[in-house]
Amino acid sequence: MTDTYYKDHWVEIESERFDRYLEMFKWSDANRPFIEPAKICAGESVVELGCGPGFLSCEMANWVGSTGKVDGLDINEKFIQHGRSLAQERDLDDVVTFHLVTNEALPFESESKDCVVAKNVLLYVDDPEASFIEARRVLR
Repeated sequence: MTDTYYKDHWVEIESERFDRYLEMFKWSDANRPFIEPAKICAGESVVELGCGPGFLSCEMANWVGSTGKVDGLDINEKFIQHGRSLAQERDLDDVVTFHLVTNEALPFESESKDCVVAKNVLLYVDDPEASFIEARRVLR
């Protein structure tokens, strides 16, 4: 096992495990108490770090509405593809965009976002402090 297994096992996900994640990460109202403290409102611009297959990003797209924006970021190409398909299927692709990322650098202008959500992801990044600094950089 490599020293970076904590992160590497998210980059390449075999089909059986991917299918389990699709079930495990589906949005449920039982998840609402974990996200509501972010106080996401209509019209806001939100980033989800480690968006997985996109279920939470699509849910937050409903919260920000047609005047808002959600950007989901992940290191796994299959998750990004699934998120894009899910957004299109739910007619949310004008509100939510998915980005493949390979490091802590966020592909956004400084002070351009209202909220950054990181649910169950910071323990998998190489440098949590750099991730926090980068998240702060993009917040208004």
